[in-house]
This record gives sequence, C-alpha cells and structure tokens, in this order.
Amino acid sequence: NDGLLLVLLVALLPTLVSTNVGTSRIVGAINERVPGQIEIDDLKLAWLKGLSLEGVRLYDPAGEVVGSLDAVRLEEVGLFGLLRGTRDLGIVASEGGALSLVEDEEGLTNLDRALGTRLLGESGANHVQPKPTNDSPRESRPTSSLPEREDPAWVPADLRLAFAMRDIKGSVVGPSLPDVRIDMPEATLTADG
Repeated sequence: NDGLLLVLLVALLPTLVSTNVGTSRIVGAINERVPGQIEIDDLKLAWLKGLSLEGVRLYDPAGEVVGSLDAVRLEEVGLFGLLRGTRDLGIVASEGGALSLVEDEEGLTNLDRALGTRLLGESGANHVQPKPTNDSPRESRPTSSLPEREDPAWVPADLRLAFAMRDIKGSVVGPSLPDVRIDMPEATLTADG
C-alpha cells in the first residue's frame, strides 16, 4: 500500500507542483537562492513534454522591477528531462515582456544584483544585497560582497536552446553601456554549446 501511494505521488508530482501551493513553494525555493525576488503567477509542469510559466517578474533587492514576461514555454522538454540534467532545452518561447537593464557606477547591473551574478565580467565592485531574514522582501537592504567565483559563467557551456521571443520591450542604460531602447516584435536567438 505504501509503495502504491509513493508511485501515485510521484506520478502526480507535476500536477501537485502546478497548484498555487506548489508554485508558491517553487518560487520560495528560488527566492531563497537569489538576492532579488521572483514572482510567478502560474506554473504548469508535465513529466515528458511541456513546461509553462505565466506572469513572471524579477525584482532587484531594492524592490524595483528588472524584467517581466507574460508567458514562457518549453514545449520540447519536461520535468523528467530537467531532473535528468538535459542540456538540450529545445525552443524556449517567450511572449510579451519588458526588461530594464540599469548599470551603476561600479559596473553592476540591476540584473546582477537581482540574481547575484556578474553579467559584464570581472570589472566593477562586487556588491550584492543579501536576502532578508524577517523583513519584507522588497525593502531596501544593506550591501555585502558578492562571493568570488572562479568561473563567472552561470550558463552551462554545453547548453543547447533557441529563444523564440515575441513582443519584448526594454532598455539598457549605464556609464559603460550604450543607451539602447528595445522593441522586438519577433526574434530567435540560438545557443548551441
């Protein structure tokens, strides 16, 4: 009986994770690992094929919106493939969104601060705001040093995917970055590690 219950729970895992409670737990686990905050309105998972997220927003540690996506879909990979560590994600389709990339005088972007990464290399000070303990996640927090990493790349070198984007808008500004306004009705970017 216990074995049957375990098999049933495993089979229903994508359905359970796709509930509001499951989505909240996934978002909570992500937010424990990044200095900023992510919000996801809806998450749908399947074992073999099909993952989707709706209403995705990323905030920096000060609570400012860094970016948002109305919808993101991975149609060629499922939860089983991700758990096995697949490096071929197929097409990652995103629709409707905005990005506001802002670089500070130290060379860090708001995206760096939100994710605890360094997108622009080793230049600039390495400050990132830590997660709160008992206060609101969007309140301003003091800065602390970002841990040094031997390999600043955070994307696996052998990752294969194609980003299919539609209706994405954004801006890039900063002391060492050109001011850019983005209005992307449709584009595809590929990464073939």
